[in-house]
Amino acid sequence: MGVTDYQVRFTNFWNVTYDYIGIDITPQQNITIQEISPTSAVLDQMWDTRSTASGNFTRYGDVTPLLQNADDIYVIGRQGDQVNMKFSNANLSAPAPEMERDYFFVVACWFKDPPGEWGYGFNYTVDPMPFMAMSGFPYPTSENYPYDAQHIAYLQEYNTRLVVLP
Repeated sequence: MGVTDYQVRFTNFWNVTYDYIGIDITPQQNITIQEISPTSAVLDQMWDTRSTASGNFTRYGDVTPLLQNADDIYVIGRQGDQVNMKFSNANLSAPAPEMERDYFFVVACWFKDPPGEWGYGFNYTVDPMPFMAMSGFPYPTSENYPYDAQHIAYLQEYNTRLVVLP
């Protein structure tokens, strides 16, 4: 492979389109990585949906505590939901001379599709809930979402939007 021969491979099961892919060929610089977390996050309905998903979804309103860490305490959204987030850059140091600031949005998330869409064969319900330590999805009966006191409190406080289909 020559110096100007760049190859990128994307493997994805979803119908994803990319508006732009760029390759930076400038010499490597020392960079500073600064993490910021949402200062505000509100779950709301963006559009009415005819979704067939059911279960206990996250209630609408403030979900800021759920988005502070990649863990098993997260927003459970339904088609048509949106999370509006705000971030503060007040505590970020200025970029070094001749450097510019870029932002990368990093998420840990799972998606479930209706039966027949991808052939995985699981129900289109909130349960069983995915979790960080699972071996894969759907996971075997020897594994389960953690139901300790902290997780039960989260489920009872946030996941109260029950959707039952006829």
